[in-house]
Order: sequence, then structure tokens, then C-alpha cells
Amino acid sequence: MKLFKDFQVSWKDALVCCLNIVALSGCVNVLAKLTVGIALSEKPAFAESKIIPDNSLGAESSSVVSFDSVGFPIDVINGGAIRQANLFYSFQEFNVGELRGVYFQNISNEIQNILARVTGENRSDILGTLGIVL
Repeated sequence: MKLFKDFQVSWKDALVCCLNIVALSGCVNVLAKLTVGIALSEKPAFAESKIIPDNSLGAESSSVVSFDSVGFPIDVINGGAIRQANLFYSFQEFNVGELRGVYFQNISNEIQNILARVTGENRSDILGTLGIVL
């Protein structure tokens, strides 16, 4: 059997090659179905955020409200201390998980700067999104 101009192969070799291609194709098909099945059965895992306000701002301490917005978990931070064009927050812990959004609520259009500090001993990991809500 002549496949190409100067390349000859026996019927036996051609048959073995075809069988190997069919077997490989079957494996790829099974693997593709398995991958699609796993992808459809798994929901994305959203990491938790750990945001704990401290009490150093007294009555101006902040609070955190968590909810799910169209499949995207977010935390909204309310309160804080307003001084002129600055909004201050103080936290014992501040960690933003992957695939999460944390938004500071800005209640005044006059705020120019939002400043936050963390007073606890643990490091902060910000792996998600930070933003503001007007």
C-alpha cells in the first residue's frame, strides 16, 4: 500500500495504525465527556472573607453585611469615622477571599479618601476585589 509518494507501509502496519487512532479517539472522547461532566457538576468554590471591625472608633465603628449578589458573594462595610474629606475604618482582621468582593459604603460625595487600618496581630490577605458603593 502506497500512502505517500515515496512512503510505503504494509497492510498490517496500516491496520495497527488505524486501530491505535480509533482507540486514542475513543479515549479522548471518554476524557472529554468526563471533563464536561465534572465541570457541570461542580459549582465554583468561593472563599470566605474574614472582616472583623475593632472597637477603637467607638460609636463610629463599622459593621459588615454579607450577601450573595447574582452568584457573586460580596461584603459591604458600613459606618466608619468621617473627618473632613476622609473616611476612616479600623479592623481587628481584614481578609478578602478569592472570588469575593468587599465594598466600602461611601455615604457622602464629599469623601476624597477612604483609609483603613488593621490592629490585629495576623497578616491580611486581599485575594478578591475591593471597591466602594455610593
